[in-house]
Amino acid sequence: MSSPILNALKEWAPTAEITVVARAQSAEYFNLLPAVSRVVVADVPWIKPYSSPVANIRACWKLSRQIRAGHYDLAVDLRYHNRLDSLLLSLCGARFRLGFNVGNMGFGLTHRVGMPRKGHEVVRMAQALESAGIRVKSLDPVFPVSAAVARTVSRKLGSAQGKKLVAFHPGAGNAIKRWMPERFGWVAGELARKSGVRIVLLGGPGEIELGKSVAAAVPAKSLIDLRGKLNLAQMAGVLAQCDLFVGNDGGPAHVAGAVGTPSLIVFSGTSRSVDWAPRGKRIRIIEKMVPCKPCYSTSCLYNQACLRAVGVGEVAELAGRMVKRR
Repeated sequence: MSSPILNALKEWAPTAEITVVARAQSAEYFNLLPAVSRVVVADVPWIKPYSSPVANIRACWKLSRQIRAGHYDLAVDLRYHNRLDSLLLSLCGARFRLGFNVGNMGFGLTHRVGMPRKGHEVVRMAQALESAGIRVKSLDPVFPVSAAVARTVSRKLGSAQGKKLVAFHPGAGNAIKRWMPERFGWVAGELARKSGVRIVLLGGPGEIELGKSVAAAVPAKSLIDLRGKLNLAQMAGVLAQCDLFVGNDGGPAHVAGAVGTPSLIVFSGTSRSVDWAPRGKRIRIIEKMVPCKPCYSTSCLYNQACLRAVGVGEVAELAGRMVKRR
């Protein structure tokens, strides 16, 4: 979701060198973007649940000194979920500092932005940039797929390339955002049998078990099991070849949207799709408005009522229509 912002900064200052400070999980992606000159890996604790206040302050101070050593002309931080994001920006030493004033910790900002009240996350970030006179021409995400990656993907898909492919990814970083894997399996099996599509099963190294229900429900001749066999760039390349992506609200859904793949997302109650849904021209969302939504939590007291309310029939029917239309 930050790619439109990075592209806007590069358009505004074409000769600038742009450094992105990111977690290790995101570094691979940022290294692919033409607008980015350098990536600094910093796994700050305060974005994780139950982090220690002492550890948070120490990490903030350490990272601010690291950024200060870079002697940057402009530092931009468009996170507003923790006051330490604003404190980091206040202490980083850049000549100009643009960001949100969270909890009055943005005392050191030269370009202070009010807290966003509504709108999609990408829209909020764009409005913050435009308040400082930096125009954001496009809100569409991007995920470059190189020719080398495309060749690797072709080998992995083999004879299935050119046939109708539907990718399933039953995982999500936050466990309570995962629709039940056996329900994904039922939908995948129905699509394979009734629509004659090939099912491409995706999953990262820690998500192999989550895909077992899908693998068991799909006839062997219709299954392409790529769990644990792709890096991030290769996953994007595979998704770009697919006619449909079906999954949870999570990273792979955003990748699918960025490469232009029609996507069907089962959205949990942790947040609202109007704020956080993947962006793209062919995105369909299924979500249930339960009383506790949005909870912004990593645990659930109600046995994932938001996701249990999503039936396999409605997902299968919509997925079938999307494949047929495609």
